[in-house]
Amino acid sequence: MERAEDPQPKTGISPIKAFLILAGVLAAIAAAIYLTRPDTPSTTATPTQTPDFSLTDEEAIGRFHQLDQLKIQMYRDRDFSLIPEIYTRDSKVRGLVEKDLQKLRSDGVLFRTRFGPGIIDMLRSNPDEIVLIQKVVVHPRYVSESGEDLTPSDADERQTVRVTLHLEDGQWKVFDSVVTEAEPLPL
Repeated sequence: MERAEDPQPKTGISPIKAFLILAGVLAAIAAAIYLTRPDTPSTTATPTQTPDFSLTDEEAIGRFHQLDQLKIQMYRDRDFSLIPEIYTRDSKVRGLVEKDLQKLRSDGVLFRTRFGPGIIDMLRSNPDEIVLIQKVVVHPRYVSESGEDLTPSDADERQTVRVTLHLEDGQWKVFDSVVTEAEPLPL
């Protein structure tokens, strides 16, 4: 028996070659689309720069003076609302200050302390902490609401105070304040 031949001779390419060519064309189209698409914002987080709140010695001393004036105003007015402006939330002395103000209010005592000229020295300053030394003459005065002087006569003294400021919410505030020396002044 004779085999019949295909009426059409084989011309063209094999199915494997056609598949490879088609895959190449699709890859080229995908690459062209990918390379010509508009850039989209990257989803990878870029590190954010934290602001530098470090201060020069002069700026740190200026900030201390601002806080010191606020502290004097707070005591004179017995104003609890100034505490968060002056002291950090984790301040070592904040609780004592609150007790002092409460005692002044409950006893009906007015704070009329005066401070002589002082000297402020910078002990150290870095982006997280500032430590200053204040040397000042203190003339404590306490007066009853009726005007009676309640101050002991020998209360005047020269104090050396170490004050530590910490950065909180972008503001330098008092973290700690310790009297390291107190020398009574002669009458």
